[in-house]
This record gives sequence, structure tokens and C-alpha cells, in this order.
Amino acid sequence: MPTAGDLNSIAILNASTAIAVGSGGNILRSTDSGQTWTKIESPTMETLNAVAAVSDGSAVAVGWHGTIIGTTDGGKTWTSRFNSQEPSLNFEAVDLTKDGTGMAVSSSGRIFKTTDTYNWLPQVLPDAGQKLFAVDLFDDNNAFTAGNIEEEKAYQVGGKTVILKTETGGQVWGYGPRNLNADPLAVRYVDRLNAVIVGWEGLILITGDGGGSWSPIVSPTSQALRAIAMADATTIVAVGNGQTIISSRNGGDTWNKIRGS
Repeated sequence: MPTAGDLNSIAILNASTAIAVGSGGNILRSTDSGQTWTKIESPTMETLNAVAAVSDGSAVAVGWHGTIIGTTDGGKTWTSRFNSQEPSLNFEAVDLTKDGTGMAVSSSGRIFKTTDTYNWLPQVLPDAGQKLFAVDLFDDNNAFTAGNIEEEKAYQVGGKTVILKTETGGQVWGYGPRNLNADPLAVRYVDRLNAVIVGWEGLILITGDGGGSWSPIVSPTSQALRAIAMADATTIVAVGNGQTIISSRNGGDTWNKIRGS
């Protein structure tokens, strides 16, 4: 591997091309389905926490200090799209629809939206003091984001888990249940009504009513689960610490451990 730094996220652009990003602004590109990787010149030295792709071969990566970079040529060259240099604006996750509508969320509780992957605008949220670590867009209007809030505020509302949903493309956000005490790290739509959240200590939550209620699912691991992928309409894979891989073949109702502790 042509880098000694940590790699934090990967995106598949097409059947042969993939992009991985990580610490120190590292960008790696493969054009042979992951068999070999080349280090790509990066426009930033900031840690990149997440990368997402658009159907036309474009991609966006986000990271510390408000960093957002993008590519339009399959990952061969990258340019800066947004850089605030705010010490607290650390983007943790990004997601894009096929047409380039996207959202990036930060551990300082801020959300930025784009409709073209170039221009990013802050969204108005119903509250402050939350930390957001996950985002998933079902389409241009519907999205989930998840994270947690600080201990003092958690005591006031009855739980530390934050789950927010918009059905208006980010113009209006509403809370999911406020009485949960979990720490989400990733969220993924299964379909319009069903979604899965995973997180610390093997957390698995599912909803079947579009996010109005979430149910805890028995997890086959106590490791932190950091990412979710859909293999098909009912098969879900989650990965995390300790090289843990778990899967569900029934839309998230039950899970089996593939590897890890």
C-alpha cells in the first residue's frame, strides 16, 4: 500500500475504480477493482474522514477544519470545494445522491448541503449542542443524520442519542425518539420506511416507520460498528473495530457475525 497513514473511508465509482481517503489528506485510487492502489496528489493535508461518489464518476471527500474536496475525473485529480478553517468544524460523514445532491455533517452539530457538489450551504437545525457522525440520503428530499448530545443536555431530554430526519431536502428537520442512550456512528436507508443505525458497543437500531420509532436489535458483537453497506434489497453488511464484519439477510431484523470479536 502506497501510504503509511490511516484510511478512513472508501467509495466505489464503478466496476473497476475505487477511492480511499484518510489521515494527512491521503487519497488512494484503484482502477483494477482494488488489486493495486496509487497515491493521488491531494489539495489538503487535513484528515479526510469520509468519501462518497456520484453516478457520473465524480466524488467528494470531507474532513477536519471544514475541508471538502472533489473530483470530476474518476479520482485522478482533486480540487478544494470548501474550507472554513474553523477548528471545531470537523466533517465526519458525507452522502450524495446520483444527481449530486449531498449533505456533510460535523461533530460540532452542523450540516452543509450541496446540489452540485461545488457549493455548500449551512442548514438550519432545530437545536444546538449535538454531535453528528452519520448521514444518509434516500433521495433529494429525504435524509437521516445521527449522533449524540452532551451529558447535561441528555439528562434534560431523557437520552443522549440524536436522530434527525428531513423530508424537505434539509429545510426542516425533526427529531426521532429522544429517550435512547446509544452512540450512533452510521445510518443507512433500506427503503423509504426502513433504515438501520449502527454504532459503539455493537449498537444496532432499526426503524420500519420512516424513523418515528427505533428498536434495538440483538447484536452479535460488542465492537464499535462504523459503516453499513447494502448488498441487495434485504442483505446488509456492517463493519467495525477488531476487523468485525456482521451481516443481515432479512433487512436488519437478525444479524450474524462473519468475522471479528
